[in-house]
Amino acid sequence: MNNRWKLKREDCLLLAIDFQDRLIQGMYDAEELIKQNQILLQGCGIYKVPVLFTTQYKKGLGDLSESLGQYAKDAKSIDKNGFSVWTQAEVQEELKRQGKKQIIVTGMESHICVLASVRDLIDAGYEVFLPRDCVSSRNPMRYTNGLDQMREYGAVISNTESILFEIARVSGTPEFKEMQKLIK
Repeated sequence: MNNRWKLKREDCLLLAIDFQDRLIQGMYDAEELIKQNQILLQGCGIYKVPVLFTTQYKKGLGDLSESLGQYAKDAKSIDKNGFSVWTQAEVQEELKRQGKKQIIVTGMESHICVLASVRDLIDAGYEVFLPRDCVSSRNPMRYTNGLDQMREYGAVISNTESILFEIARVSGTPEFKEMQKLIK
């Protein structure tokens, strides 16, 4: 049985890459990108899935956007200079400390930092799940190209609702009812 496609709540972490206002404003379909990430962050909060944020050179590009940071106030945020999150030793240490094998990756740009990070995470032995509505690029063609490359490299391409329902596993629980309100 192939369990690679099964996201397990107890073994996953959400990694949100480079959500900074100066970058967000240039993204293709930025409003929908932020909306879907807000839904995913709130769902992860309901189900107690840990969250890790990264920023890209915050001295020049600014801090984590409050539009997302407000939904995971206790989450750690790590600044990086490399395009891949894996180039930052602090990210590697935090992922090891969390002990999760499955990483839900969101962020921008899909063909640069997200792509480089996904490749490195897979090479390091992690299973990567990528909600396509939670990543973007400045250009739709580059966005799609990034997704295609990540799929070929072994990432599971999904969407926000599918990921939340997989984390939930069953309906009828108080958590599910709370999560369901997010997507209606």
